[in-house]
Amino acid sequence: MSRLTLFLAILGVLAIAVLGANYYLSQNVKDDIMAFYDEVNMEQDVYIKSDTLSVNLLNRKIIAKNVLIYEDEVGKLRSEEIRVKLSWQDLIYLLKNDRLDVMRAVKLSLKNVICEDLMEDFSFKIKGVTVDYRGYLSEEILINHPELLLDESHKVDLAITELDFAIPGDYELGLTGEQKEQLEEISTVDQISFNLTYDSFEKAFTLNEMNLVTPTGSFEATSSFKLVKDNSGEPVLDDVVLSYKGELSPNLIDFGEDVGEFKLDGLVSNGSVELDWETSKNDYKLINAATSFTLKGFEIKLPSDTVSQIDPFAMIALGSIEKLVVDELSLDCDYTDTIAVSSVELMTPAFSAKLNLDVDLTDEYDPYINHGVLQVSNMSKEVVSLVSLYEYMSRIALPRVGDDIVIEVSGSFSQPQFIGLEI
Repeated sequence: MSRLTLFLAILGVLAIAVLGANYYLSQNVKDDIMAFYDEVNMEQDVYIKSDTLSVNLLNRKIIAKNVLIYEDEVGKLRSEEIRVKLSWQDLIYLLKNDRLDVMRAVKLSLKNVICEDLMEDFSFKIKGVTVDYRGYLSEEILINHPELLLDESHKVDLAITELDFAIPGDYELGLTGEQKEQLEEISTVDQISFNLTYDSFEKAFTLNEMNLVTPTGSFEATSSFKLVKDNSGEPVLDDVVLSYKGELSPNLIDFGEDVGEFKLDGLVSNGSVELDWETSKNDYKLINAATSFTLKGFEIKLPSDTVSQIDPFAMIALGSIEKLVVDELSLDCDYTDTIAVSSVELMTPAFSAKLNLDVDLTDEYDPYINHGVLQVSNMSKEVVSLVSLYEYMSRIALPRVGDDIVIEVSGSFSQPQFIGLEI
């Protein structure tokens, strides 16, 4: 026999031995899982089953198809397929102990999930869920000592695709076909994902990313913070950093004749904040914060009975007696613990307005306005007439620059001083 033939024969024997051992050990794990099914099903009002169950320890995978978990009069969960991939460390622990009450790393995926809450008449379905966990979890900690979870480091990646909330039949009564479509649109989430880590040595959480996508908008954020204790020994957050960005474009929503219509072309907002915990004061200190907000094409069409109750002068000033229209509204703010700088701009068919404020927050009970300016421009004839009527009746002449009303202010909130305006 040649050396090559002998080598191939040895490889063949090893392959058969490995495959045989894999089949034997995989079958043992499968039997343990089926025994777990039986143990759960013996409990009152609880039932679990799957049409097929396969275990392959060579690739560390457990696959269950058409899974049903049911609790009598409470709810049920169905999944077309559940896949579990274990780490080698957890797999070895499972083979040694015939159970998996400790977990260090696992990848979990579910396909076509339907969850029903029988008590609340509520249900939702998900096309896919994936979870990737690394850390240390034990049955003993989860059940009896959850406070010890923070003694170990953890990392979690979660992704959910196509989440649809079912609308109870009672809510759809009286709705038109278009309204039902709008309701279904806002009850759908295309994607949710986040990546979260926890460092047990630093006692620090880091949200590396979070994303939410729906048919009408999106939201994303990152954050980090540490856990410390306040003067009474209770856990509080420290070194808090958060940033976010969100967009919304729901277009036209008709709530019916009794409520009216709502329309929004777009809304964009982003911001950030930093907070520290001051042990000496046992309170938070704002390091800095910023926010930006822009709304476009906002319109509310009011029902006739509501219109009849609104002051006609106010509706005329806004450009309509049947609907409220805002072409654009923007807000920009920057804060520290002692200073706030804000800019607000409003544009409507009837007028435009812009407000700039620089405020000293040193005295938290009575902040001081360093400088503020309100400018109203592009006024329609109706608004000009209303302003003139107000000036005549109040005997107060509003200061102007050209055709624009310009009011400057400074001083404390309790005693503001209006430049060029005597009140």
